[in-house]
This record gives sequence, structure tokens and C-alpha cells, in this order.
Amino acid sequence: MIAKHILFIGNSYSQYHNMVGMIESLAQANSIQVTTELIAEGGMTLSGHLYNVQVLDLIRSGSWDYIVLQEQSTLPLENYPAFENSVSRFNKEIVSSGSKTVLFCTWAREHIPEMFKELEIAYQSAAKRSSATVVPIGLAWNLVKENRPTIPLYEQDKSHPSQLGSYLSACVFACHLLGIPSDKIPGRIALFDGVYLDLDGEIMATFRTCLDKTLVAQSRVSEGVKSENLILNG
Repeated sequence: MIAKHILFIGNSYSQYHNMVGMIESLAQANSIQVTTELIAEGGMTLSGHLYNVQVLDLIRSGSWDYIVLQEQSTLPLENYPAFENSVSRFNKEIVSSGSKTVLFCTWAREHIPEMFKELEIAYQSAAKRSSATVVPIGLAWNLVKENRPTIPLYEQDKSHPSQLGSYLSACVFACHLLGIPSDKIPGRIALFDGVYLDLDGEIMATFRTCLDKTLVAQSRVSEGVKSENLILNG
């Protein structure tokens, strides 16, 4: 199988608990070759990354199958035009390099659950304008919270992902970008140096159910169902 190469550009949401390393572990567990690279800095915006020569050089190298863009967590809601502009500018560079643009749709703050709908609409709208792909991480988080609200997806700051939150995000990427079926997502993966993440059967059952729902929901968006209808009726 041809190896997949994925570049992630974002901030601490992409960085916490070595999420990209988790994606590599999930791929390895399914005999898929994946290499990843992450450029991230706490609080960084996509517009800030656009002024980073290293970022642009990596994109222009043409080494990537997918380039994943993750915006600062509240900016798509506070300044949507700036968010859309950054996505559009990145997309021109990415398409010119022969890669595909992927948007990492983030989750709501734990204490502001209504953010979820607004973020989903913002990311889907920006993706549509740039013909990009959305990986609906926020949708998966929302589904898990609705089904098993006791699963701790957040750190104490109610914003950043816990280890379980990062693993859920990695699982969504594995399903959407690598084509790994939810029933092939393991409940135990190596983190580093003999340290493993072990999830109990009930948590994994919830994750797998929600992963399947994100795949169905995103396919509906691709078929032209408005994101508002996806969110309210999905």
C-alpha cells in the first residue's frame, strides 16, 4: 500500500497528547503506512501561519497527500471573513502543490455547547468556497457528549482535549482520511516507550457508534445537504 503523508497546521488543539502520533498508531494497527508532520503553536491562527516561511516551504515541497488546517478555536465565530480568507489563501498554495486541503472542524467549549452548531456551519461554509474537505471532529465530540456525557473529553480548562478527547479526534481522522472502519479502531494503542492507552468496552462502543454517524453526516454534506440541516436533523 502507498504511504500517506499528512501535514497538520494548527495550534495546541492539534498538539495536545500527540494526536498526530495517535493517528500514526491507528494506521500502524491497520497495516497502513502514514507519516505526519505537525506545525503548531499555542493560540496560533491560520493567518499567523501564513507568514511563516517554514510552513509555506513545507506546503510547496509537494510532499503531502493531505494538508490539514486547524483554526484558532473561536476565530471562525468572532471573525468569519478572516477565517475564510485564510482558508482560501492556504488552499491556493495547497492545490498548487498537488495536495488536498482538509479542514479540522474543532469542538465547542465544554461550558458553551451552542458553539458546536456555529463552528460546524463556519467550517462547512469555508470548505465549500474552497472545495476543501471537512473532517468533523466537533460533530464526533458532540455526539459522544450526547450519548455518554460522563466521558471526559476535556482538560480542566473546558477547552483543550483530554487524552480521550485527543484519541477521539485521532479516530475521526483515521476513519475519514485513511478509510479505517470504526470496528477496526482499537481500544488499546501504544503512546510512547511502552506506555499504552486502554479504553474500556463501553467507551469504545460509544466512540465507534459516533464515528459511523460522522461518516454518514459528512457524506450527506458532500451530497449537498445544508450544514444547518445536518446539525439539527442529523
